[in-house]
Amino acid sequence: MKKALYGILVIVILGLGWYLFIKDYNYKIRFETPHAPGTVYSTLLNWDLSKSEAIDSLILIDSEPFETLQYEVQLGDSTFTYYWNIERIDDSLSAVTAYVKDNQNSFKQNLLVPFKKTEFVKRNIEMVQNMMNGLHAHAEIYKVDMSNVEEVTVESQYCAYITLSSSIYKKGNTMISNIGLIMNYIRDNDIPIKGDPFVQIQDWDIENEKITYDFCFPIEKIENLPPTKTIKFKNTPEFKGLMAKFNGNYRLSDRAWYELLDYADNKNIDLQYRPFEIYRNDPHAGGNEMEWTAEVYMPLK
Repeated sequence: MKKALYGILVIVILGLGWYLFIKDYNYKIRFETPHAPGTVYSTLLNWDLSKSEAIDSLILIDSEPFETLQYEVQLGDSTFTYYWNIERIDDSLSAVTAYVKDNQNSFKQNLLVPFKKTEFVKRNIEMVQNMMNGLHAHAEIYKVDMSNVEEVTVESQYCAYITLSSSIYKKGNTMISNIGLIMNYIRDNDIPIKGDPFVQIQDWDIENEKITYDFCFPIEKIENLPPTKTIKFKNTPEFKGLMAKFNGNYRLSDRAWYELLDYADNKNIDLQYRPFEIYRNDPHAGGNEMEWTAEVYMPLK
C-alpha cells in the first residue's frame, strides 16, 4: 500500500514539476477549419496583414511549411510566444492549435490558469477567435472544386510572355500592373491571340511565399517580330498533372494549389511545385467574382 502511495506521489510531483517548470507554453487553444493545411499556413504567415490594432509587433521566429509557425507577439508591455501547429485530421477538416506563452510571467500564468480566466487567457482566446473567424469568412469569397480531380494532359502552347516576381499575395496585382505592357505589344503588332491567358510558376519559395512566374498569352506564331527586352516567346512544354477548378478573385487562386497538394499527399502522388493556371474570365469586365473561373494544374513528377 505504501509503495502504491509513494508511486502516486512521485507521479504527482513529476507532473507538477513538468507543468510548472518544463512545459513550454501556458495556454493551449484549438479549433477546426475546412481549409487545407497550406491555406491555414499561408493565412498565418500573413498574420501581419490582418493583425488586430492591439498587436504592436509580430516577429516570425521559425516555420515549417504547412505545419508550424512560431511568432513573438508584442502587445503593449507584454511579449508572448505563439506556436501554431496545423494538422489535417480527415478529408474535410484541419486542426489548428495555438500554444501561447507569456514570456515575462510564465510561472505566474501556470499557477493562475487552472483556477481562473486571467486577462492573459481572455486576450489570447480573443486573438485566436479572430483568426478562426477570419478563416471562416475567407472561405466565403472563393471556391475550389475538387469533386472530379483526375490526371490530365496540358498541351504545349506558343505564347508571348513576361517574367514577373512577387509574393503570392501580390500575384494578382502584379499581373494587373504589367498586363498593359504585353497587351500593347500584341495589339501594336496585330498578333492574333489564340486562347486565354495563363501563368506558369517557375520558382516557388514556399517558406517565404515568393514566386517567379511567366505571365503568358497564347498567340499565333509570327516570324520577325520586333525585339523587346521584356517580352519573350516560347512553346510551353506539354505535361501531365492534376487539375482543380477555382472560382473567385484570381489573387486567391493559390488556395487551389494547397488543395491539390493536400489531395496528392493523401493519395501518395508526387507533384512538382510548379502550378499552372489558365484564366477563363477577364477581371476587367467586372461582374460577380465568384463567377470568375480558373483551371489550376499541378504537374506530376
